[in-house]
Amino acid sequence: MSTTKYQDPGERRRIVRRVISELPDRISRKICSLYMDGYSDAEIRQRLALSGAEFDGRKKEIRQRMLDTGIKVRSDE
Repeated sequence: MSTTKYQDPGERRRIVRRVISELPDRISRKICSLYMDGYSDAEIRQRLALSGAEFDGRKKEIRQRMLDTGIKVRSDE
């Protein structure tokens, strides 16, 4: 069985790092960093003093960028 480049953990990490580095602002990159460190949505919002709407918008943008590159993301459900 062959694997695609997106199934290779090393390649996946490189793609995720590239997507994060291309995010338009420091806050979005910090959100990703906090997620990778295991923080919850509520903890991230509190640490960064973001409103629910601002956080949700940034999270949606990050999620879409990951999906656009073929990276599967966890569902909120």
